[in-house]
Amino acid sequence: MAGNKPKMQKAKKGEYVRTKAEIVALVNDISAQLKEFLGNNKSFDLTAEDAYNSIIKPHKCFRCGKRFSQQKDNFPSTWSPLYAKNDKKLHICNSCVLELYEEYVAKFCDQKQAMKRLCMLFDYYYNEKLLNGVLEKTTTDTAVPTMYFAKMNLKTYQNKTFDTYLEETGGTLNAMSVEKAVEKVESVDDLKDVVLKDTVERFGSGFTEEEYLFMQKEYADWTERYDTSTKAQEILYQDLTVNTVMSRRASREGDVDTLNKCSELRQKLMTSANIKPSQEKSKTIDEKLTIGTIIRDWEEEQPVPEVAEEWRDVDGIKRYMRVWFFGTLFKMFNKPIPDKFKFEYDEEFEEYTVDKPQMDYYDDEEEENEEKKE
Repeated sequence: MAGNKPKMQKAKKGEYVRTKAEIVALVNDISAQLKEFLGNNKSFDLTAEDAYNSIIKPHKCFRCGKRFSQQKDNFPSTWSPLYAKNDKKLHICNSCVLELYEEYVAKFCDQKQAMKRLCMLFDYYYNEKLLNGVLEKTTTDTAVPTMYFAKMNLKTYQNKTFDTYLEETGGTLNAMSVEKAVEKVESVDDLKDVVLKDTVERFGSGFTEEEYLFMQKEYADWTERYDTSTKAQEILYQDLTVNTVMSRRASREGDVDTLNKCSELRQKLMTSANIKPSQEKSKTIDEKLTIGTIIRDWEEEQPVPEVAEEWRDVDGIKRYMRVWFFGTLFKMFNKPIPDKFKFEYDEEFEEYTVDKPQMDYYDDEEEENEEKKE
């Protein structure tokens, strides 16, 4: 044996109580024994540092390589049998899942398609109705996969995987092909082969391929610039997109009446969505207003008037403090009372001052002498 084994503390359940020094000593001991067993001509690659990290942080993300001391709160849970022997946890950490989601959103320009791709990648059950509810409640895009996977772990969705979704939809993805989705669009010519099925389902039939391509880009532009957390907002942007297409048709055909109607309808739709330029300007001005600037405006435009004389000191508390607190304080330290307090102080004290009586002895003697003369 190479050296004495360090004394180990008694471990509590779920805790690692060995220090780094203890683990390093233990690994060095084991390494020496293995080298002795294998012979000096054999090498043993296990280092003390690697062993320490493996014991203290045994859970490793297969994407970023970061290690964690526990799977809980660091790796998403799943019902998929693919991860049954991994304590029903993904082998990708939460941060990497969010990064993948953001990458797919950037590629697909669609949160639903990005979420569907994640479900397919990690064998999660995909439910569009549930996803719509998550999208309405979340305030940030990065919270979407976290909330969706959390709801997937409810008993309602136990043992449901992406295969379950495929069975429900007839064994197909029921959406755009992945190859087309990830294809990078550089120009309108490249885009002609990438008309998404969701675009046709969203806007209905009756439009040309060129119009579908335009609506696909236009709707993506609207939803990227403005909030679409509610179903009503999505419908308004759909209507704005269709209105733009109809306006382009009317302009191309020289139909002035239809063009004017489209213009009026666009103004109403933008008003409903609260995105008219005048509304945007008003919101910008409102955002610049703070409590301080509002108070400043009030003081400059409508300042608080001076208090009427009869309401300046109704209960006399100010006079009381000036006379009995400040006046007495000045007297106690033998300091002259300021002129603004002195009159009130003297007046108050004169009211409650009692002078010591004095006897005029001179007058009494004169009266006695006069009596004797008489």
